[in-house]
Amino acid sequence: MVASKKFGIVFDPARCTGCRLCEQACVDAHPEDIVKEPRIRIEFNATTNAYAARYCVQCDECAPSAVCPSDLIWFEPKAKTWILEEERCIACDACIPKCDYKAIFIDHTLGIETAYKCDMCINAGGPKCIPACPSSALSIGVEEIEKVRGNEV
Repeated sequence: MVASKKFGIVFDPARCTGCRLCEQACVDAHPEDIVKEPRIRIEFNATTNAYAARYCVQCDECAPSAVCPSDLIWFEPKAKTWILEEERCIACDACIPKCDYKAIFIDHTLGIETAYKCDMCINAGGPKCIPACPSSALSIGVEEIEKVRGNEV
């Protein structure tokens, strides 16, 4: 498996305490959105006995965008961010299995009938999860990513 370097949100599991303040900051950064759920997920990995984060790493090639029947996942070049148009999503679930990082969410049990993912808080001036983290487990920078980053829970 070949690794590549990617600019974006970087997660340090050794620093994460599991407080989930990043999740709340994410929700607060999207007050007008349909979805009132975090686009970053902090979960405990019992195998590694550490917390893991699931969020969009803004891949160079976004496989979910190729399968969206409504063409609602597109790249915003200025922000270097993949955008998913939640308000027009038909919740077909086609994008979910195509994301190698399990970072596109649909929760039918909550009555949320749209997909959603990290958009780097593009409408709020940048990622709000980062300054919300009291242990500095999140930062902006360059991360070496692979097909699977070890974030399975």
